This record gives sequence, structure tokens and C-alpha cells, in this order.
Amino acid sequence: MNKAHRLQEAFKIALAMVIAVGLSLSLGWENPKWAMLAVATCTLSTGGESLHKGLMRIAGTIIAIIVTLGLLALFIQERWAYALMVMTWIGICAWNIQESRVWYIWLLSGFCVPLLTFYSDLESQHAFEIMMLRLQQTCLGIVTYTLVASFIFPAYTRDVFTNDILSHVGHLRTAWKHLVRGFLAGPDGRLAADEAEKLKRAILQLQESIKSKLDAAAIENFDILESGRAWERLTSEMFAFTEAVERWRLGFNELHEDGSQAGISGTGPFFDEITRRLEETEGLLTGGNNFTEPRDVALAVSDKDDTRSGRSIFSSGALALTLIHLKEIDRASAALLMTAAEIRKLTTGHLQDELDPPSLPSTVIPDPERVAATVRSMSTFALAFISFVLFPELPSASMLLILGTVISLFLAPKPWLPLKEQLIAQLVTAIFGGSLHIFIMPHLWSYLGLGTMLFIVTFLIHWLFPKPTQNLPRFVGLANMSLMIQLNNQQSYDFLYIANFSIALCLPFIVLAITTSIPVSFHPEDAFNRLLHRFFGSTLKLLESLKFEHRNRQGWWQRQVHAYHLRQVNSIPQKLEAWVAALPPGAVGPNGREDFRHLADAIAIVSRRLLDLMALRDAELDSRVVERILPVIRQWRLGVQQVCVDLVQSPGSLDGDDLAGRLSRRLNEVHDIARQALEDIADDPDFERSEHNVVRELGAFRGISEAIVVTAGSATRIDWQRLNETRL
Repeated sequence: MNKAHRLQEAFKIALAMVIAVGLSLSLGWENPKWAMLAVATCTLSTGGESLHKGLMRIAGTIIAIIVTLGLLALFIQERWAYALMVMTWIGICAWNIQESRVWYIWLLSGFCVPLLTFYSDLESQHAFEIMMLRLQQTCLGIVTYTLVASFIFPAYTRDVFTNDILSHVGHLRTAWKHLVRGFLAGPDGRLAADEAEKLKRAILQLQESIKSKLDAAAIENFDILESGRAWERLTSEMFAFTEAVERWRLGFNELHEDGSQAGISGTGPFFDEITRRLEETEGLLTGGNNFTEPRDVALAVSDKDDTRSGRSIFSSGALALTLIHLKEIDRASAALLMTAAEIRKLTTGHLQDELDPPSLPSTVIPDPERVAATVRSMSTFALAFISFVLFPELPSASMLLILGTVISLFLAPKPWLPLKEQLIAQLVTAIFGGSLHIFIMPHLWSYLGLGTMLFIVTFLIHWLFPKPTQNLPRFVGLANMSLMIQLNNQQSYDFLYIANFSIALCLPFIVLAITTSIPVSFHPEDAFNRLLHRFFGSTLKLLESLKFEHRNRQGWWQRQVHAYHLRQVNSIPQKLEAWVAALPPGAVGPNGREDFRHLADAIAIVSRRLLDLMALRDAELDSRVVERILPVIRQWRLGVQQVCVDLVQSPGSLDGDDLAGRLSRRLNEVHDIARQALEDIADDPDFERSEHNVVRELGAFRGISEAIVVTAGSATRIDWQRLNETRL
């Protein structure tokens, strides 16, 4: 962010804060801090994002008002029944926060219920007045900032959103060219991995914000609203294309071992067509009209490269898997181009069903981490409420309930965020706000002086924390300043309030520290180990489901379990990366986090290889071939499963070289038996289909085996004893 833009953003938020407070005081409304909090919440980088978040804040407040009035009407005389219902509601909100695009609505509607309840002193009439006042102040703050942001140095979400999309499509095009070069260059094409890593980081950054920016841009711009489904489809296809490219890249080493990549015919025209699609997609998104519908380019394994000509079965399997990945790249790139054309209104109607991106099956079995985060939020409220009832003389006791609920809900989708840093930020900003209340405000005799102070303080906070990644410290600073100065029409000053408030800020963190360990540990070391265990547990279950003798149709529950394990294997690698970043310095050892990052990257490769293998589980296999290779495949699978067990129980004791040697010997044994079995049925009319399915599955088996061996080697470089040491 350049200095000019930084100055403009700080000026806008400071001006909006001064105007909102001035209007609130002039209207005679109590608690202008709620208007200040609304302004602080909406300070995002563009007007559309600010309005989008403001509307979510209003919606969350309205839902909270309805829920609070209902609970007070039903349980105003039964505090334990009331507490149980509020805890249930907080659980519902925490559950939805974790996977909802409107997560902020759930956050507001969750913590505002105890807030409005305790501000109203459990009196229905007072409760309604308080709720209406909060809604008025919230709307005032949001409208004020929206108008200021619209007329003074306006920044449009459409521009930011389209620039993000264009930037990513440019990343895709550049990375694609480098990867093609690496694919064709053979083992010396090392640039491919570097470009893939850059692409991976770019996609992760984009995924964090792109959906919310799309919603914000749709609010701000009618064209994006009208084409909203197409824009959403475009972002989904970018992610699908990136994933397909990454899976294709993982097979480079296998193809380069014996030059097998040359066995795919038609790659030149195919690569040129994909490049053309990406270039035209980028051109369409920049406003161009150059559009040619995707052309079909045939890809096939050359006849000389089948198993009967002496080609290794595993090489043939790698080629077959590569074809699958290239076909997905073909589909995703075609969908990207067609969607961009639809956005530019150069095509009519919606995309055909055959261009729909693949997706994992849904399951009724919940994600354990999502359940744990929900239980944590509910437990935090329960402990806070019990403490509130048993120790009513605690300073600012209601703060224990309100702030504890807020932070626990905020941590639900990101439990790896450290409590210590949040506590320090709360205390520092509270002391700062308290200093303003005690030493500055008593000397202000008019709104000119008060407005000047608010402008300077707000400007400085935003100037010090301008980046989108600094939204949390910026909001905490503005929020605690708003709370600590105790601004009102009838102004009073009380040092005891400041002292009690500062002490009360620490109490929720004591409760949160308890729920970080009980009933489920969210310490980074424990969470990392737990996810590691669950990943390899799901890997074991999925490998067991591939037993050649167990290919019969599954019942409903078996399908649900299978889908659950697929989703675990798909989602855990990304969570592991987040927890690696949160590991304390004392747990990571002398090499820092690099060894842990290598392990997380290796596990991500296992995930992709395993999903490739799962995609083939319904392929029909010739019973005669299965009968011949079943015993050795079973031994192979059991060996791979044992490595998974060892990775869970004693990861530091594995010998990567020994595992690689054993894998190589087993591969040779499987290869010889499978080749002989295929030769015995060469005269069968369905031989080509049987051969194709067998080599694909064996190629996928080799891929997962080698990925697990690499993971075992990465695991041996980690000091597991140091990681598992008990720390305060």
C-alpha cells in the first residue's frame, strides 16, 4: 500500500468516526460507542466491502434481537434454562461460522445475544429499548462510513476484484508455460516445481478473500450482480484448474524416469490450445472481444507405448494417470474460457453440464475439527456463565460473558490464532484508551476538541495498521478506544472503571485458556499430532476400501463413511499448514519450521495421490488378472498401511532408505506378476479395456506408495520428542 492510499484510507475512517459520533450526540442517543464500533468494523479497503460487512452487521444484529427477545420471553425466570438455550444458539452460530460465506452474520448474531441480555438487566421493556438503540447506532455508523467512502477518495470493489482475478489468471498462464517446458524438458526441467510453489501460494491467498470480494462487488456493481453466477463459476474453475495442474506436475518424475512423457501423442497442439484459452480468458476479462470457442485436441498414448511392446506397466500407468489429469486441465480451461465469454455476453445460455467441475461426495458425518471448535465456543460460554453466577462481584462481570463469547466465536474458523497476542493487544489498547479517558478528555470542553481528539487517534491507529492482514489489531485498537473513553451526552470520568475494565479483559482469557485444553486441546503441538493421526487413519481406511476382493456395492452408511474419509484426506493438509505456522519456537527445533513445512507438503502430495487412487476404485478389473495379482497386491497394501501406522505411532524411527528399497523390490514383484497375467489374457476381446484399468490402478498404487515413502523420510527429520514435550 503506497503512502497516498494509506493517507486517504486513514483520513476517511477518521472523518467518518467524527461525523458518526457528532450525529449520535446531537440526536441525544445514548451509547455512541456502538456507532463507533460500527465504523471501526466497516473500515475495509473498498466501499463495496465496507457496505457488505456493514449489511452483515445489521443482519446479525436483527437476528440477535429476535433471538434475545424470544429467549427473554420464554426463560426470563429460569436462568439455567436460559443459559442452556443461549449456549445452544452459540453452538449453532459457531458451527455455521466455520464454513459460511456470511460468517460475520453468525458472529454478530452469536455474541450479541448475551450482550443485549445483560445490557437490558433482564427486563423486557428495557431490553427492547436497548436493542433498538443498538440497531439505530449500528445503522448510523454504517451509513456514515459508506457515504464518506463513496464521496471522498472512493475505492471500488469491482476494480479490486477484477484485478485479483486477472492477477491469478496471469499466474495460471505463466505457470502453465513453465510447467509445459518442464514436462517436455525431462528430468532437467526443475523450474516446474518452483513455479508450482508460487502458484500454490498465490491460490491460497486468493481463496481467503475472493468469495467475499465477489459478494461485495455484486452489492456495489449491477453488472457483477447480474453475472454473479458466472463470476462464481469462474473462481471455482480457477481453483479446479490449479488443482489439476498440481496433480499433473506430481507425475513428472515418474514420466521422466524413462522418457515416457514422449509416449503421449498430440501434446504439442494440446499445450498450444490450453495456452490460447488462458490468453483469451485474460483478454476477455480485460475487456477484449477476441473469442474462439474451445477446440477439441485429441490426446492418446502411442501404440508403441503399451505394455505389449515392452513398456513398463508402471510407466503405462503413469501415462494413463497423466491423461486423466490433462483431460481435467482441458475441461477446466475450456470452462474458464466459456465462463469469461459468458461474463462478456459473447455466449448465450449457461454452460453445459459436461463442464461442471468434479467434487467430492457429501457426507452426514461431521468434521471432528469443526465439532471441536463448536464445543469450545459452547464450553467457553458455559464456564463464563457459571463464573458470572458464582462470582457476581467480579469487576465488570458481564465482560467475562460477552468478550469470552466474541473471542471464542472469532477463533472457531481459525483456532490456531494465539491467545497470548490477542491478550497483549487487548491490554495495550485498553490502557491507551483509558489514558485518553483520564488524562485527555477532562480537558475537552466542546465537540471541536473531542472531534479533534477522535480524528487524531483514529487516524493514527489506521495509519499504524493499514494492511488487510492487520484488520484485527486495527479493530481491537478502535474498539477498545471506543469502549474506554466512555463517551456520552452526560460525560463522567472514573478511574475505577478503567481499572476494573482492564482487569475484566483478562478474565475471558483465563476461561479461553481452559477451553484451549479442555475438552479438546487446541495447543498447536496437540492439534498438529491430532490431525496427523486423523489423516493417516483416514488413509488406512481408504486403502482398505481398495481391496480387490471388496469391490461390491456399498450400503448407505458405508458410502457416508467413505465420503467422510475422502473429505478428511482432502482438507487436513491445508489445516496442517496453518498449524505449522502456529507452532511455538520451542517446539520446532533448530531448523525452525522448514522441516514441518516439508512434512506438510509431503502429506499434501499423499492426499492428491490417494484421491487419484480413489477415483479409480469403481473401475472394472478382469477377474483372472485380479486372481493372479491379488496376493502380492495385498502384501503391498499391507506394507503401505504399516508405514502409515508407523508414521502415527513412531514417526522418528522410520528408515526412508530401507522403505524405498523394500518398495522397489515389491514393485518389481508386482510388475512381473501383473505383466504375466495380462499376457495370459491378451487374446480376450476386452483385453484393451482390462489392460487400461489394471495399469491405471497399479500406476496410482505406485504413486501413493512413493509419496508415503517421501513422507516417512520427511518425518525422520523432525524432533518428535521436542514437539511432544509438555510446555506451560
